[in-house]
Amino acid sequence: SERENVVTMVRKITEIQKQAVMETQKEVSYSQLMRVGKLIAEARSVDFYAYDMNVNLAQYGCSLLFHAGKRSAVYSATNIQICRQMVMWQLF
Repeated sequence: SERENVVTMVRKITEIQKQAVMETQKEVSYSQLMRVGKLIAEARSVDFYAYDMNVNLAQYGCSLLFHAGKRSAVYSATNIQICRQMVMWQLF
């Protein structure tokens, strides 16, 4: 039935989310997180370079940094192409 399909999808999504968290925990150590936190705290600004769905995550990170008083920007494939074109126009 349709309800069973929806329930199955929700369970699969939940499992995928759990797996993602577990894999991230395996790959990132506490010392790495501390080092990254220190680098961000010392930086004047933070630039994110992202594409596809990661652009949304980068924008979320940018928003969090803004509220923490840190300048940040998100560069995606689209706006990088626009920036390159603007530079080219200035050269000619």
